[in-house]
Amino acid sequence: MDKKILIIRLGSLGDVILSSAAVTNLKIRYPDSRITFLCKDKFRDAVELIDGVDDIVGIADGLSAIAYYKILLDLDSKNFNVVLDLQGNLRSWLARKTITADETIVYPKRRFDRLLAVKRKVIPKVWPHTIDLYNDAVEQAGAKAHCVRPVMSVPKVEFSEDVQRFVSGNERFVIVAPGAAHPNKQWPIERFVETAAMIHREEKVGIVWAVTSEDADKPSPKEDIAPESFLQLTDCPIPSLARLISLASVLIANDSGIAHLSSAVGTPVIALFGPTHPALGFAPKGLYDRVIEVDEPCRPCSLHGKKKCYRDERYCFERISSRSVFEGAQEILRVRYGQTPA
Repeated sequence: MDKKILIIRLGSLGDVILSSAAVTNLKIRYPDSRITFLCKDKFRDAVELIDGVDDIVGIADGLSAIAYYKILLDLDSKNFNVVLDLQGNLRSWLARKTITADETIVYPKRRFDRLLAVKRKVIPKVWPHTIDLYNDAVEQAGAKAHCVRPVMSVPKVEFSEDVQRFVSGNERFVIVAPGAAHPNKQWPIERFVETAAMIHREEKVGIVWAVTSEDADKPSPKEDIAPESFLQLTDCPIPSLARLISLASVLIANDSGIAHLSSAVGTPVIALFGPTHPALGFAPKGLYDRVIEVDEPCRPCSLHGKKKCYRDERYCFERISSRSVFEGAQEILRVRYGQTPA
């Protein structure tokens, strides 16, 4: 059945990647449909890696309300059959009210459950993942939730000379991404350094140190790793990063969009959760992914990890040792050696 479908998911990077399962399920049910994706411009590169998206409409940061409304009016002229709001905020509400469609569906955001987890520390024994919530909206649109993990295509991009040299010279390598959207969500970078050095020394693998420009001048394991086995990437574009991650043996990261990107291209993730909690629905969901965390009475302290820690130390991170992260990565390296990506 031909359908015109609009998906609204403005950000963030991780949420955009998690919406890939919903797109896949819609295309399975409606193979002749045309799916338009409304997102922020800065996430366009990520959306382009989602198979099944036919058109992308981007919104620039700092866009005025009038300019945004004009974009919505233009979308309204497309005569969509279905509008899926996978955002659930004021901007997506305005989009739903402006864009007419035969059917408008909003995903169940679990606001009350998440509020209980953050404010009262009420953690259920089982909880739905964000992908499950997106798929709830998909099922309301008449499709089935066949796909329950993020899935993105690996782009065919050419590596720069230094990246190609590193890949050619290192049969196995691990990517370490110590950044996060908010400083409070970052495990101490010194421990990332220690972990990377241990992995290189004991497993004889290359190390890719993937950072943003904000962290480029902070400590790195460069001095502890053979030059031919170390590569630092700063502000690497999403397409190139996705391809490089797809070739890696494992990725180590905080609770971040890069962790979800790794899951989506089939590379196992070791994800470090401190102030946030998997019960909020944002843990990586790849087949071999692992979350490393410790119990603290103050966890989770906020939904997205923005809130500054009020204690004398961030015990949720301080109690996660470099050795425990190394051992998690080591287990994946040894079990997965020689196997194809998930």
